[in-house]
Amino acid sequence: MKIVSDCRYVRVDHHDGISRYSSRITAALGRLAAASGHEVTMLICDERQLALLPDLPWAMGPSPTGPGSRGSPAVSIGSDPTSSSRLCRRWARSGGATAW
Repeated sequence: MKIVSDCRYVRVDHHDGISRYSSRITAALGRLAAASGHEVTMLICDERQLALLPDLPWAMGPSPTGPGSRGSPAVSIGSDPTSSSRLCRRWARSGGATAW
């Protein structure tokens, strides 16, 4: 099974709460997945994030707060092409390429 961990909110300079949580849960998931024969890939939006993330395969995706992202609940009605679930499906269809 291929598992994608959305790490796009991991900071590039130092951890805050969500950044630390994302990094540690991804590291733990990576260990569990490796022990059971599965693969975890981190979805990032800036290569500088890798300094604060575990040594796992990664794929580059769009910024979660950049152009085209949904900034507020008032505008999140309908289909969002940058949502994590769509990115995960797109990544899976691409065969796990490291960039789109």
